[in-house]
Amino acid sequence: MKHFFLLPVAALLSLACDPNPIYCDLSFQTVGFTWTDSTQVPDHVVAVIRETQDSLTTQFESTPGYYPVVTDEHRALFYTHVYHVDVYVYNELDSLMIQNEYVITADDCHIIKNSGPEYLP
Repeated sequence: MKHFFLLPVAALLSLACDPNPIYCDLSFQTVGFTWTDSTQVPDHVVAVIRETQDSLTTQFESTPGYYPVVTDEHRALFYTHVYHVDVYVYNELDSLMIQNEYVITADDCHIIKNSGPEYLP
């Protein structure tokens, strides 16, 4: 019976002794690109994790000219992994305009871009 009451106390003490607690802010992180060519505008962007073949879709409402590739809503996919994300940009005729690559990982709170363009084309 004594052990039953000591377990919750031990669990609380172990949490209190964490030397590096994690504090996440409430920001929402995105990785994407700004389209700079005014002569033609992308119709849609397809992002695929090369290592898993997962297609990434987002609920994020982008601003004009900015195209999100990966957002914090995908954090769980990238947590403890470093993945290559192949990005395909198509016009309204479904013709490939440009292809590029991002390298993405995530920490306990947010996605992190290791490499990839800020501006396309």
